[in-house]
Amino acid sequence: MSRRIPVVILLCVLALAVGCTNKKVSNPLANVGSKQPDKVLFDRAMDAMKHNRFDVARLTLETMINTYPDSEYIARAKLAVADSWYAEGGSTALSQAEVQYKDRQYPLSANGEA
Repeated sequence: MSRRIPVVILLCVLALAVGCTNKKVSNPLANVGSKQPDKVLFDRAMDAMKHNRFDVARLTLETMINTYPDSEYIARAKLAVADSWYAEGGSTALSQAEVQYKDRQYPLSANGEA
């Protein structure tokens, strides 16, 4: 019983400390109103895809990928490029989608393992 008291006190102090913090989360993926240029480009591309302007979406995404190579949106942008080819349909676009999806996977090592 006496061993549990310090643990309970520690948990109460931690809960109180966490509850009293006033920090805002600065994750741009959660912040819909963010004005970061990479997010603006990503949002424009997603809007273009929504309106079936796949070529505009791909061009915007490729611009974002090349201009902001360290962006948090890179993985999503690369996936969206492949998705745009898939959504466009047709045999040529589907072939391109397959290539894009394969290019976005992790490269295999020399012995064929991921």
